[in-house]
Amino acid sequence: MPRRAYVLLLAIPAAIACKSAHDYTPDEACGNLAYERCTRLEQCSQTAVTTRFGDVTTCQTRTKAGCVAALAAPSTSQTAFQTELCAQAYLDWGCTDLLNDQNIPAACQPSPGGIADTQTCAFSGQCASDFCGILPAAACGTCGPPPAAGDPCTFTSCGPGLICAGDVQMCVAPAPQGAPCGKGLPCELGLSCVGADDVAGTQGVCQLAVTKAGAACDPTRTTGPGCDPTAGLSCDPQSKTCVNAQVSAPTTAADGAACDVAKGPTCLAPARCIIPSGGTSGTCQLASAASCQ
Repeated sequence: MPRRAYVLLLAIPAAIACKSAHDYTPDEACGNLAYERCTRLEQCSQTAVTTRFGDVTTCQTRTKAGCVAALAAPSTSQTAFQTELCAQAYLDWGCTDLLNDQNIPAACQPSPGGIADTQTCAFSGQCASDFCGILPAAACGTCGPPPAAGDPCTFTSCGPGLICAGDVQMCVAPAPQGAPCGKGLPCELGLSCVGADDVAGTQGVCQLAVTKAGAACDPTRTTGPGCDPTAGLSCDPQSKTCVNAQVSAPTTAADGAACDVAKGPTCLAPARCIIPSGGTSGTCQLASAASCQ
């Protein structure tokens, strides 16, 4: 349920401080988290909201569902009160950091759960290691150390601050502005890798992507940056200027419906395509600790 409009932002932390940890229900805290996260994401990149969820209302609904399920998981370290504090932290999370999932606010960082390594889990908050390693087609995972830079992209996510470099299927830290980039070295969102040549094995340099429609860009990114897709732009190869890209909502299957990781449709986050017996087709399912005990 959407939060009421803020009248006095500075009064919010004090109001939270006056509420005890028992005054927040999972439904309320997760609703607030979903509102703040999706509103902030929309402020930072309407394109990100559209391509991931279709619209901000769907983003809120799906984010809340995943949050409520995580709070209900046994042995989790996360509480409704901590979730509320994390919700308020989104107000000050910078767009670059948010889009790259970096410099996560302290209130949103996980704390150790009660499940030991090698034991079954559904959410990372359940694990003493703060990481639940889930294989892409599996409903449940195993607690253990998070993948480090250079490890293969075995699970559905890498360790904190890392992403999966799809061209080499390896967990890496995305390169910041001014850093080398190229094969296996993607730039952070909002940057362009300029001058890289994968055939020749030449690295490029991460430069700020162009964020203004009508501005000059390099469609090949040989000598200059391309356009920022998170701003809804693409580089027109004819005019060599940034134009508004055609951005559409993802084609997804409903929870419980058939999905196919190769042919589509895919599932709408946080649901995943669970494949029980090999192949590429399965069923869209939300993570559930109850099914992983």
